[in-house]
Amino acid sequence: MDSIGRLLVARATNIEFDNEHQCWRVSDATGFPMFNSPSRQECLNWERRYLQSQEDMKHGLQHRPRAVAVGA
Repeated sequence: MDSIGRLLVARATNIEFDNEHQCWRVSDATGFPMFNSPSRQECLNWERRYLQSQEDMKHGLQHRPRAVAVGA
């Protein structure tokens, strides 16, 4: 088995319930609040879209409008 070395895994964001405000909150690695919702699922969806957009920008894959064929 080939070895790639030791891995270091850290979360880019964190989703926790904010008891004071009674909502779920997405925070970055420093604890800065980025998004909140009464729905944990909505926070998970937002987190996925946000992280994917960051990867897309990093790799130059910005979403561009697609051409629409005439008569489509």
